[in-house]
Amino acid sequence: MNPLLYRPPTLEEIELKSYRPPPAEDGGPHFMFDGNVLTLQEFRYFLANVQEPVIVAGAATTEPNLVHLFDSRDAFEDWGSHTYLAYYFERINEIIHRFRHPEAAADRKHGVGFIANVPDGRDMSELPTNWPITQTPQATLYENKGFTGREVSIGTAAITDLGEFNFSNIASSARVQGVLMLSDRVNFGGYRFYITGEPRIYVPDMTRWGFDKAARSAVLI
Repeated sequence: MNPLLYRPPTLEEIELKSYRPPPAEDGGPHFMFDGNVLTLQEFRYFLANVQEPVIVAGAATTEPNLVHLFDSRDAFEDWGSHTYLAYYFERINEIIHRFRHPEAAADRKHGVGFIANVPDGRDMSELPTNWPITQTPQATLYENKGFTGREVSIGTAAITDLGEFNFSNIASSARVQGVLMLSDRVNFGGYRFYITGEPRIYVPDMTRWGFDKAARSAVLI
């Protein structure tokens, strides 16, 4: 192992590891809210009863997968502002602001989901201001789970309505390089679901990872 790439685990990670359940049989993630590991059924109850759900999944390629849940977008933004992804979260917010509220301040009070295949809890002081994405952002959305069916590929873009690509309310799986934000309303409204990949991340079933809303708009940077 390259000692320059090694990051010792935090106390929180050690505590979580001590009581994480084994990997889910279907390969899906485990969900944690307020220090408690939830079953898939409890997670669905959480989504159905929290007005502004936030989903943060880091290190998605490791086992066991762990997804952190927050019950407000404010809590997510407070967390996100202290991670190495802060720059990209803010850039996406700026893009959404320009499209949805060209003359007024954006009221950012919607649900958020996030998937990452790299560690997300790094201290900002340890990392550069801009996340060093090493390859050109690109994403492919698929009609069916498991990367099958019709597909649409996009580069760096803000798409207010996936219906323009005849792909509204269709995407069920995705391959992502960069930072992709999907929302369940046109013009980036409603529930938001972030997928990040460096160099790439594969999400074979977006519903299983917490995006129970059909994608209708997207931002990729």
